[in-house]
Amino acid sequence: HELSLESYEEIKRGEILVFEELFRTADGKDAARGKAYAYFAQPWSTNWAILTDYYAQQENMPRVATSEVVKREGSKVWVKFEMEVLWVDLAWVIQQSKDEEAHEIRFLLDHSYQDVNSIDDTQGSWEFIPVEGGKATVVVYRVFVDTGYAVPDFILSYLTRKDLPDVLGNLRKRVGSGGKWRKSD
Repeated sequence: HELSLESYEEIKRGEILVFEELFRTADGKDAARGKAYAYFAQPWSTNWAILTDYYAQQENMPRVATSEVVKREGSKVWVKFEMEVLWVDLAWVIQQSKDEEAHEIRFLLDHSYQDVNSIDDTQGSWEFIPVEGGKATVVVYRVFVDTGYAVPDFILSYLTRKDLPDVLGNLRKRVGSGGKWRKSD
């Protein structure tokens, strides 16, 4: 899904656009892919600084209780997340690769953390597109999740349609407050 001029005008007015795809993995499990767009009135570097505050990433993510850096190596950072969904405690470690020149952060589940990971797979990216002569940013968040559990399509759809806008909405509140806003506010 590319952003049309009409869609750009929608997000510029404050809307968060979400696109989802529900599908079955090769081993027959239900999975979801999502993509969301939001407009930020700040330069991309301001958004980047808030998002790469790894110890506060739980503030962007609905239901995520904690985020903790477990390893750093050059432009790569491994972050452990913990959350509860539908009364199930989940934890996982993702490797985030920063490409500041391309204004992009890619992430993927680090399968070597088998003792921690309670989901089968996740991967995605954050893209920061400068607009309005660099004074504002379109943020694109892409995510794929395979929970490893038998989750009905309607629940996957609900979580995707609810959580993706909340992720970008929370990030927007944090950026607008200079990083001070917290989910509990």
